[in-house]
Amino acid sequence: MSSLLSRGLAALGLSLALAAQAALPTYRVDFVDLPTADQWLKYDLPLSLNDRGEVLILRPYWQRSTYVVWVPETGALHEWHSRLEGTSVHAFNAAGQVGGQLSDGAAFVGDRNGGVQRLDALSPGRPSDVNRLNNQGVATGAGGVADDEWHAFIWNADDGMTDLHPAEALRSGGLDVNRHGRVAGYVAGADGKRHAVVLARDAAPQYLGCLPVSGQRQQAKVASKCRSEAIALNDGGQVIGNMNSFETSRAFVWSSDQGMREIKATHGGRAFVIDINNAGQVVGRQWQDGQSEQALYWDAAHGTHELWSLVAADDPLRNGFTSFFPTAINQRGQILGHGIGPAGSGSVLLTPVR
Repeated sequence: MSSLLSRGLAALGLSLALAAQAALPTYRVDFVDLPTADQWLKYDLPLSLNDRGEVLILRPYWQRSTYVVWVPETGALHEWHSRLEGTSVHAFNAAGQVGGQLSDGAAFVGDRNGGVQRLDALSPGRPSDVNRLNNQGVATGAGGVADDEWHAFIWNADDGMTDLHPAEALRSGGLDVNRHGRVAGYVAGADGKRHAVVLARDAAPQYLGCLPVSGQRQQAKVASKCRSEAIALNDGGQVIGNMNSFETSRAFVWSSDQGMREIKATHGGRAFVIDINNAGQVVGRQWQDGQSEQALYWDAAHGTHELWSLVAADDPLRNGFTSFFPTAINQRGQILGHGIGPAGSGSVLLTPVR
């Protein structure tokens, strides 16, 4: 991506951060790709959203699955690439690159025209997978090095693949990478418990720990049972993730100056976060036992809100969905999700109008 585009996206993220402090965002439904009543076989999956507002969609069919990109400038769907069975795509950046795993187990980065670059493995003959690409084309994911042993990596076109695995861990994985090359992910020891961590080429692993609970005895129990993952991070160093202690899942946001804070569900239930942008806006899910899940929106100024309640009341599509589950938020504040309507499910894009 050009430096001009990088500066533009950074400036946009800053303006959104300032706006987020002033008022809650209001959204409109900007793009919908749901089946109609006569398309009972159609089942599209919204995979990713980049900072240009382009949406990557997987269209699975009987013998051939196709990736298509919705381009906001034209309002049209364009085929990106037809895949061999077993190939998967997980990442999509503002340069139009995608990343994932080929059908033979090799990690890859692809270009806007469907070209594919295979990435060298951490260990010859072992599989690897790209989970995320930043806008500079830097990838992170996990690569196999031995039976049941995976290592987090970072990759770029100049330096190739670098192992980020801490020496004391048995398994690790990279789940997101920011423009500074910091990687959010997890490490696990011999006991199999995952722990949230931030990794980098030039720094020691930053273990994030667990959310506190009241009482010293209770805290000791939580520390011994804590399982967590750092799901995503932004360019300002804010990290979000999820932890599970006992039978209760809890979501968190972490920063070096404020430490770990809980992102709570609106009605005291459980929360699960998915993505964060440079404005510190977070999307995810929330639910209470015995009740259906809801989409979650959070920022530091306004706390947690049920996301669909922020769609403009006069939007003609506001009442056309039975459920909406977010999958990504970009630097424009747009939110991609999996919408469910009367005829089935597909891709829905929300765009902030203020």
